[in-house]
Amino acid sequence: APMNTSVPRRYFDNAATSFPKPPGVALAMTRMLTEVGGPGRLVHLAEAVKKVVAVPVITVGKLGDPLVAEEVLKQGKADFIAMGRHLLADPCLVNKTREGRREEIRTCIYCNNCVGSGSYKGWSCTVNPSVLREREYAITPAPVRKHVMVIGGGLAGMEAAKVCAQRGHTVTLFEKTGELGGQWNIACRQEHKGHFAAVTRRLRQEMDDADVTVLLDTEATRALVEKHHPDTVIIATGATPASLPVRGANRKNVVQANDVIRGAAPAGDRVVVIGGRHVGMEVAVALARQGKDVSLVTRRKVGRDVRKATRLALLDMLMEQKVRLYPYFEVVEIRDGGVMAVNEGTLFFLKADTVILGGGATPVKGLIELLRPVVAELHAIGDCVEPKDALAAISQGAEVGRIV
Repeated sequence: APMNTSVPRRYFDNAATSFPKPPGVALAMTRMLTEVGGPGRLVHLAEAVKKVVAVPVITVGKLGDPLVAEEVLKQGKADFIAMGRHLLADPCLVNKTREGRREEIRTCIYCNNCVGSGSYKGWSCTVNPSVLREREYAITPAPVRKHVMVIGGGLAGMEAAKVCAQRGHTVTLFEKTGELGGQWNIACRQEHKGHFAAVTRRLRQEMDDADVTVLLDTEATRALVEKHHPDTVIIATGATPASLPVRGANRKNVVQANDVIRGAAPAGDRVVVIGGRHVGMEVAVALARQGKDVSLVTRRKVGRDVRKATRLALLDMLMEQKVRLYPYFEVVEIRDGGVMAVNEGTLFFLKADTVILGGGATPVKGLIELLRPVVAELHAIGDCVEPKDALAAISQGAEVGRIV
């Protein structure tokens, strides 16, 4: 059927705010659909199209939660729901919903690592490392059951512990802090990333279901390993935020981006962020939105190694918030009042009350060599080998769990 091309523009501009206000769950779902960056941000467009055509209309966009998707259909905003990323995260999503097992759904976190990551035939998934490798990644009983010790409760360690236990091993996971998740917990604190916590909740539930013993507030040492005498040790001790090898990096006005994100370090009114990748860009945007005067300095281009779509979105936010960008600036010294940096042979001074380091991570690998003489089978995975991302951490945990 032909579209009515005279549809008033207000349908497209205001449809998302003109939803009916049903009670109970429907009201909660409606609020979710109108959140900035939330699920269903394209639903209002489908609703507008549906009003002027006589054919079924399909909508898409962060609609992997069955309750949200069902509400869209109930409210008549679309006739069909299209899912892409959600079915990579959990191909059994529909069946689990039909069988009343919604809590078992492996939730998509919208990280877009599935698109063009190149990890396997150009496709992958952060939360589902078995994408396109379902047969290879099937859980099979271990030929010899072992006592496995996993050191480190970040994503890599949790995935490895879960898979080992599912294969029949006796698994104990040691985490030196009081919570599981490692640096992923920092990511969960950032704006619009609270849903990332679903990853750690799911892994913890799967470890519980597989009878993994978890010991929090327990730092693993050589003596502790010798006491437990495990057959296999998997080291997943992660990484710590990297410092900057320049004069003044240990001054009191210098803080780590991770500490700012988790609220452990305050930032002054005038801030210089050093680091132009994910963490640096996101921290700069967040502080600028708080009304702070923010500059971002990086020795290479802004957004290096950041996926194109994410990089462009973050650059747009940085410009919208009027963050001053200094690409190809080499920091040579940090002073009480700011940062000295060189660009094309010229020295610049960037004023700052607080200097924030967001420039990468340093592997925590001390236990690797320490335990080699006392453990027959030793594996190191995740950031303690080489700091990467959640996709790499979970993938390495899944792989080592299948070969132990």
